Amino acid sequence: MNRHRIGETLFMGGLLLIAFSLPLLNLGMSLGQFTLLAGWLLIPDLSGRIKSLLRNRVFHILLALFVVHLLGLAYTSDMEQGLKDVRIKLPLFLLPLFIGSGIRIREEHLQKILHALMAGILTATFLGIYKRYFSSDEVVHDYRELSVYISHIRLSLLIDFSLVAVVWYWSRTTLLTQRMLLVAYALWTIAFLALMQSLTGFFLLGTVALAGASVQLFRPVSPMLKLFLSVVLCTIVIAFAYCWYTVFIASIHPVYPKAGELKGFTPRGYAYEHNLQSQQTERGKLVWINYAVVEMDSAWKQRSRISLWETSAEGNMPYVTLMRYLTWKDYSKDADGVSRLTQEEIWDIEEGYPTPEHRSRANDVLFRLQQLADEYRIYHFEGYASGHTLAQRLEYQKTALWVVKSNWLTGVGTGDVQQAMQKGYVERKTQLEPRLRLGAHNQFLSLVMAFGIAGILSVIIVTAVLIWKALAQKDVLLLGFTVLAIGSFLSEDTLETQAGATFFAFLSSVLLLGKKEKGELAN
Repeated sequence: MNRHRIGETLFMGGLLLIAFSLPLLNLGMSLGQFTLLAGWLLIPDLSGRIKSLLRNRVFHILLALFVVHLLGLAYTSDMEQGLKDVRIKLPLFLLPLFIGSGIRIREEHLQKILHALMAGILTATFLGIYKRYFSSDEVVHDYRELSVYISHIRLSLLIDFSLVAVVWYWSRTTLLTQRMLLVAYALWTIAFLALMQSLTGFFLLGTVALAGASVQLFRPVSPMLKLFLSVVLCTIVIAFAYCWYTVFIASIHPVYPKAGELKGFTPRGYAYEHNLQSQQTERGKLVWINYAVVEMDSAWKQRSRISLWETSAEGNMPYVTLMRYLTWKDYSKDADGVSRLTQEEIWDIEEGYPTPEHRSRANDVLFRLQQLADEYRIYHFEGYASGHTLAQRLEYQKTALWVVKSNWLTGVGTGDVQQAMQKGYVERKTQLEPRLRLGAHNQFLSLVMAFGIAGILSVIIVTAVLIWKALAQKDVLLLGFTVLAIGSFLSEDTLETQAGATFFAFLSSVLLLGKKEKGELAN
């Protein structure tokens, strides 16, 4: 085997290893990049390949996100953190360089890469199912733990992209066996999204479908297909409107005690307490009225060895859980109410389930939507966000905007974002617990905080080029990836981890720089 063949084999092996590892391990991604490097160096005419790449404007545009991090080192106050950030962002430079000046990725190569990615996703989902239902070592209560190795949001994004690949494959095969396998894969991964309660995954999948259907409507298609696409568009818009109404509008209607609802004393003569400032509800009933703490504590001690006031590692306090559970069951919040609970219900409360539905509907996406509405309700009325996914993200982004207001021109520098965020939390007097005061969870805001105008311009230009190329080339895969990339930038700090930076750099490079032109694919 000659050097050229060895180089191509290693190069392709590196691409496949990175694709397979995206849903799984950082180690696999790193080994894939080293394998890619080895192949890249062995392929002949290195200088010519690099010169050709340097004439590619898209390559220079993709490098913008890496370049701003280098420029931000000039005025960072924490050089150690700044260099660490640059190291994490290295895939944003290396992968476009290697893939853009390596072998040209033909359609058969692209199919292998997508196969590897789908195989990695299947492996990740099987491991999640095993951990949830078959592992004897631990019991999974948190839906996020179903993604064993990477963020559940990033796994959702990869699943969404693989479903776009399913559509791409479908249009390229007429074989019944292959189409049946595609349908089976789609059903399995969609079911896993539901198991993870991934509203983000479903929302972005709907957004991709919305974008794809909208683009198709502007093309010459049959009347029947146009009708079908119109129905799809209307369905998605209605679903999005329903979610928005449920979480942000219906959830904040105030509830007041009805006449005669407030009680004075328990049957044992203890006074009931009422916190009329709290708007927390269960099944439409106020939680913090008609409760007798002394009676509940005394009765609880007879039923459980766990103190009502002992906070768990997850931040749950049985007292709060008990209050919610009794309200949901419509039991009195006193000794009589606690005595009515079954032993199984006591165990549920000890394990942190605030209502029976939190166990029975643990994998129900609509129930997760209602949970978000409940979280937003508490945040809206009380400003409390700790432990609540949606509310915490709102606090993160409000704090990020606070930082941006003072540093909108040049930002705070490559290594100073976290330091600036922590200062912002203090200045805003946030109610978030210190352990939960994290980054912006929004890549757009993180870039503006770090680099000011240059940061937002860099990400706008990159995403604009992705959109333009996807539409100009009528590329389903690139369009799907672009929508998902923008969605990931809005929902998390995608580029702040090795896995996230590799996800973006790898797929954008393969789809933009590595593919042959449309007319060359058949060669």
